[in-house]
Amino acid sequence: MKKRLILIGVCAFLLNFSTVFSAVLQPMAAPESGFEYEDLLPGYGATAQIGKVVVIHVTGWLDQKGKKGIKFISTLDRGKPMSFRLGTEYVMKALNEGVRGMKVGGKRRLMVPANLGYGAIGTGNVVPPNADLILEVELIDVD
Repeated sequence: MKKRLILIGVCAFLLNFSTVFSAVLQPMAAPESGFEYEDLLPGYGATAQIGKVVVIHVTGWLDQKGKKGIKFISTLDRGKPMSFRLGTEYVMKALNEGVRGMKVGGKRRLMVPANLGYGAIGTGNVVPPNADLILEVELIDVD
């Protein structure tokens, strides 16, 4: 197993994917509120900071025991990204915290517990009350 990991690491480095490879080996991180996230692809541009307007593509699924369940949102499918000022209360807390620190071009997976998502209310007929979520976010721009 170690030999395979070393070989994969060497190949990734030779193919100039060393940053992607290192992101894959990182354990899921947790911001101050405690939900988990992992970088799927490191970014290369401006960093998302509180007070800045961010433009993102987001796809969200109901969490089915750590696996993607029913898709409930996709700006990619609509062909139109969303934007919001980072740190405001116009989006769920997990999205605010999960986007913060990303760099333009980066992609991140957020494992969102219900209390940091839509909570006990849910949202319409799409997300039931107390549903855990999986979100994948791509940071397109920071202004």
